[in-house]
Amino acid sequence: MVMQCLLPLACVLVLAAPGLSMPIQTLTIFRKTLTNTSASALKKTSWPKDCSELVSGSPSGIYIIQPTGLHPIKVYCEMNVTNGGWTVIQRNQKDTAVTWAESWSTYKYGFGNVRSEYWLGTEYIHQITKQKVYQVRFVIWDDSNNIKFADYNFFSVDDESHGYQLRLGSYTGTAGDGMDSDNPSTVHNNMKFSTKDMDQDTSRKNCASHSGGGWWYSACYSVRLNFKDAMTSDNPNTMHDNMKFSTKDRDQDTYSKNCAYSYEGGWWYSACYSVRLNFKGGMTWGSLCKGDCKSSLILIKPAPYC
Repeated sequence: MVMQCLLPLACVLVLAAPGLSMPIQTLTIFRKTLTNTSASALKKTSWPKDCSELVSGSPSGIYIIQPTGLHPIKVYCEMNVTNGGWTVIQRNQKDTAVTWAESWSTYKYGFGNVRSEYWLGTEYIHQITKQKVYQVRFVIWDDSNNIKFADYNFFSVDDESHGYQLRLGSYTGTAGDGMDSDNPSTVHNNMKFSTKDMDQDTSRKNCASHSGGGWWYSACYSVRLNFKDAMTSDNPNTMHDNMKFSTKDRDQDTYSKNCAYSYEGGWWYSACYSVRLNFKGGMTWGSLCKGDCKSSLILIKPAPYC
């Protein structure tokens, strides 16, 4: 008797969630993505849907995958970390040559060099994570070059019509829970993706423009009364309790830049983020390394419980 593998109800509900479909991209994007791929390789009709489908024992390196309903794309597969099978969606290092302050459309389809620093593309990340239930690992090299990691047992990115909103599960690891921090103003879980030309954070100004790269930002404040033009309550979830007072000449917020200067008035500001990995310079991961992380790596693969 053939036994069928039954997914847990939670996994089925996640995969059946609305807003998870997207049309196949254009032939132009297809050709651009596969530049320098050999003609013989392009004739192949069956590709793995992600790096977890590679043959066991395959080396780490660049591979072609084809998520369901999408054209083939080139990715870097990490096969040496925790049983391998990880699809690399982001890699960065301090003082990289990559300019992370890119537009919405550039982030959508990805940029950089797959062999070194790159962003796979928010659209491609969405297309991959809608196939199955995925987990994610953030790997951080701190200012002393020590390697730390943060695992979340669920990872999903909604489609573009839903702002590529981020969904994360429970945290385990050694880096600290930077993505779902206790401070709602620096939380990244459940945030929409923002770029310099597409502001979807909960701040009055554009965090992506101020912070130098696209990310799932939140906000600097929910209440701002010391302001020239208007009193503001942008987001009731943003935290001021237990914050130090900041002015344009005394920066005591938890943001890498001066919120009081940017927002034109002294206040008990918090921050736009606790994690900033898409940045040309020192990266940030919570309290582990604030602006002086040396490298980052974001890996995804299907969750073992599904």
